[in-house]
Amino acid sequence: MNLPETACVSVRGPKALLDLEGAHWGDDIIFDSTTGGLDADSGLKESTELLRILINEVLVEKCGYAPREIVLFGFGQGGMVALSTARKLRFPADACVHV
Repeated sequence: MNLPETACVSVRGPKALLDLEGAHWGDDIIFDSTTGGLDADSGLKESTELLRILINEVLVEKCGYAPREIVLFGFGQGGMVALSTARKLRFPADACVHV
């Protein structure tokens, strides 16, 4: 991405996805007993805390970004953890992180 005055940070889910070469954002891998597939609601507490630390302690405090300059994007679990993180952050209404 080549946008003026823009820095992009891509964060991979912190948990390994079984023996596959993937990662996920959930606290645990839970299978849905009715469908046999992965349960979408696997908890996001650990990932939300990691992103909160990244935003508050690194981007805002160390790098000097204003919260209103931060935008979170995600797809699937990444979108859920972005929403969860934005909800947990405590910024004034006029200084919100955008999702």
